[in-house]
Amino acid sequence: MRDNGPVYAMGCNQQWIQDWTFNAWGEMKWAGVSLPYRMDNLVPRKMAAMLDVQADIVVDYILERGNLEANYVNWLVGNGVVVATGFGIPEWDRAAKSAIEDYFPDRDVHMITAPMIWYYGGGVHCVTNDQPSLTLKQ
Repeated sequence: MRDNGPVYAMGCNQQWIQDWTFNAWGEMKWAGVSLPYRMDNLVPRKMAAMLDVQADIVVDYILERGNLEANYVNWLVGNGVVVATGFGIPEWDRAAKSAIEDYFPDRDVHMITAPMIWYYGGGVHCVTNDQPSLTLKQ
């Protein structure tokens, strides 16, 4: 839920969700087919309702205007770990892993092969999101 999901904001001892417009990376087509994304714009507001926090709707700005991160630069950095999406081509994946290990010498680097994420225009960074600790509304 990174590209179409909520952006969590904090300030003055409050937390809220920023709800940016999402248009499937500039209404991009894959294999000549438009990606269905209209329902994706509902995700941040639904999350805000579930978490009982305010949703700040930003309708005049589109986040992710078609700026897809390319190749191996799309990774997730966590506590002591980096997860990157490989292409399943061993020599490329090994070289990418080595380079990422150089960037993050104190973290374990894990390469995963997830072709469907790439096929639909993203990487591991695109399908993850940092979320602060909030309690679901009962």
